[in-house]
Amino acid sequence: MAESTCGNGTCRPACIQSAQRKGRTARTRRKQSASQKFHSLSHQSSYVNLFTWLKRKFDCRFKNLVVVDFPDTGRGLMTTVSLSPGNKIISLPIEALVTTETVLASTAGQFIKRYRPKLTAQEALCVFLMYERHLGKASEWMPYINLLPESFSTPGYFSESELLSLPQNAKEKTREHLKTLDKSYKNVRHFFYECWEEMQPFLSRSDFLWSWYAVNTRSVYLELPPSSHLQAQDQCMALAPVLDLLNHSPYTQVKAGLNKSKSHFEIITYGCYKPYEQVFIAYGAHDNVKLFSEYGFTVPRNPNNVFQFSKEHLKALLTTFDVSNLPEKSTCIREAQLKCLTANEDGLSWKLVTFLRIVSMTWDELQNWKVALQGNPVSMQNEELVKKMAMWLMKRAMDENQSTSKGDDCSLRIHQQLVKSLHEDELHILQVCQGLQMSGEEEDAG
Repeated sequence: MAESTCGNGTCRPACIQSAQRKGRTARTRRKQSASQKFHSLSHQSSYVNLFTWLKRKFDCRFKNLVVVDFPDTGRGLMTTVSLSPGNKIISLPIEALVTTETVLASTAGQFIKRYRPKLTAQEALCVFLMYERHLGKASEWMPYINLLPESFSTPGYFSESELLSLPQNAKEKTREHLKTLDKSYKNVRHFFYECWEEMQPFLSRSDFLWSWYAVNTRSVYLELPPSSHLQAQDQCMALAPVLDLLNHSPYTQVKAGLNKSKSHFEIITYGCYKPYEQVFIAYGAHDNVKLFSEYGFTVPRNPNNVFQFSKEHLKALLTTFDVSNLPEKSTCIREAQLKCLTANEDGLSWKLVTFLRIVSMTWDELQNWKVALQGNPVSMQNEELVKKMAMWLMKRAMDENQSTSKGDDCSLRIHQQLVKSLHEDELHILQVCQGLQMSGEEEDAG
């Protein structure tokens, strides 16, 4: 089986909205008491229709999985049996996935094949979803499409003021994400104008946002023979019914991919589950900024979280400490490729510490600056200055990192909850690092 991860080929937030369909990107992970019970959703008509359709059309059975509304994650999948490492969580025949081959063989595909310049795989899947939803009950894929979220808590649904209230690092990543989104929208709009004029009335920006995020948040990596009708890059995308009901956990280890001998897409666990526990999938080692910008949720105390110091932070540091010999030190920093200077719960990154050691050097120490690359202190005087600079950087970042959201989680809208959680993530890392620095100084003094 070829290994892969889920969601956009890389491969959630405090109170839950009361909408009938709770998509995984329309939820904030909630802190609630363990006494609260989950309840099954599998009896609801939309899920009954989905499982009946999959059984009838593709001979798919999911007798050991139940769709449940969990108190801490919202909608997800629960196993009714024990699972051990090597057991399959889900197995879907490739015919049950919406692949690029599915799209190109459909009515929408006939128009996609004519278009020049070509669509990307993600854009082709978007066009397919929009058209099939437009068909309504006439679409053979409606039992699946009916269960896709009606909207998402991803950046494309945020207002300008909400985007401006994000932490700086999240703001920059979100800006890059929205550029990709806008580029795709223009390309798809041009496609309809050039090749499928009768569908133009059914393409609004809201229709596109829905389809684009349905693909972006729920796609799995599936390697198929490339098509000459689509742009060459990133063609390994597919939508997988039921599989996309699995929630993400950074602590889960799974193997996901195509079992070529059986022509099934499988999720195999490397962990253990007891009966009536929620089963998870892992999108990859993503921090909350990545999870928010691509999928629209965050994970409390995500072990992959980092805080990245901005260029403004570093410029202010150099000015405040009146760093000497800056042109020569800048040359050393470029040669050492000290970019993306971060901190996490374990402390300051090697790159950040090395950066601080170089800018703290005297002229004599600078003549042998590469000693800093070995990870050892340059001198006692240098190390003292490094600690002062580190404490200044963290205090400066903490002073700036004040969440604009007030009130308890359940009184806030989902977007405000996400903004608040991202601010709290950064503040937590900075406070932990500050504590580590202070305890290190006490040990030195002792």
